[in-house]
Amino acid sequence: MTTIFHNRDMKRYTESHESGRAFIGDGMEVKRKADIPMGALWTPNKVGGSINTVYKADVRESASVAHIYGQNLVAVESMTSYGSPWAWSPESLKPTADMELANGTNLFVQSVSVHSRGIIYYQA
Repeated sequence: MTTIFHNRDMKRYTESHESGRAFIGDGMEVKRKADIPMGALWTPNKVGGSINTVYKADVRESASVAHIYGQNLVAVESMTSYGSPWAWSPESLKPTADMELANGTNLFVQSVSVHSRGIIYYQA
């Protein structure tokens, strides 16, 4: 896949398993040939929510792949929410972003809207 993308002047971001997907395999192996290894982290519920440790492991796994295989970017699908997605403020999203940075992320990828299918990239 990576070669096909490169032949078209494209880059490959690769996520493997997030938190709850059934995945039999080595996530590091899945991500190692990507141009940019990527994890995913869903924003927890506002009331008493805490970030699932499996999500933290996905972010750390992506950072480990980048470190081991000499890549300088670690992306994460960041601050994705469910329930009331428009109810979040930058202040309430900051703990999620801080955790991602602390675990090795340096490129935030946000799915802006299901209606526009837009993606925004922020590099730390």
